[in-house]
Amino acid sequence: MNTRFFVSCFSEDKAYFLGNAFLAIAGVFLGKWPVDSHWKLTRLTSLPNADSSFDSIMELANDDDLTSRSQFSGYTLLDINYAKSLKALLKCIIDKPDIVDAIRNLESSYYLINGQIINVEMEEYIRIRKSNPQMHRKSYLENRLLFELSFLAAFRAIEALVPAQMTITNKQRRTSIKNADTALKKVEINYKVEIRNEKYQCLFRVPDNDLYNSTDWLDHFRKKRNSLAAHWGISSDEQYVSDTDVLEIQNYALWVVCKLINSL
Repeated sequence: MNTRFFVSCFSEDKAYFLGNAFLAIAGVFLGKWPVDSHWKLTRLTSLPNADSSFDSIMELANDDDLTSRSQFSGYTLLDINYAKSLKALLKCIIDKPDIVDAIRNLESSYYLINGQIINVEMEEYIRIRKSNPQMHRKSYLENRLLFELSFLAAFRAIEALVPAQMTITNKQRRTSIKNADTALKKVEINYKVEIRNEKYQCLFRVPDNDLYNSTDWLDHFRKKRNSLAAHWGISSDEQYVSDTDVLEIQNYALWVVCKLINSL
């Protein structure tokens, strides 16, 4: 069974926040995206009845938003059971904008490389990569920009979870992560959860690095992120982001997000 969603909000900003949050959750946890990567909010002139047909709903659409019925034809529809699960998750985090922001950034990271990484089971993909390390270089040369942008989006997902600082004008300002231990400590205090000393189960073993806990891994990602920022657009044999780097930081970011959700 397919479903459509109607939301009633006090403002367009809140409606878009809700819609973006729902689609980000669907993308991260189900791999479901609108086929053209965009979605549109169609305003209605009045609330429809619970049993309204699709045609009757179209009659209530704001003329400025509705160009044709075809704009509804290219979207991924969710099974009713999946929709209910996502609805429950959304209800759990809707008042946690930092988690929502993190999931939205992570969804962007996933979407950037959707279709670029071989569509096989993760365990099989890892086995292939470990057995043929030369594929790292080939994959990097073919998709360098996509991998770098996807890595940065996943790192932004982690940054979104670090509580913003208050400026002298009482405005919140996010800053980049400069110290992994300090950043994770702030997250722990904010959510009352243990992260820093937790062992992160990595997907790939990083050469020449004996990484164990989550703090070490975040510091590893921070250094790679800083290298990208300092040498943007410059190809370097010593420092590059491969597909396995992207998969690793995505897995790490999702691990942290799930720990925070489970603490709520």
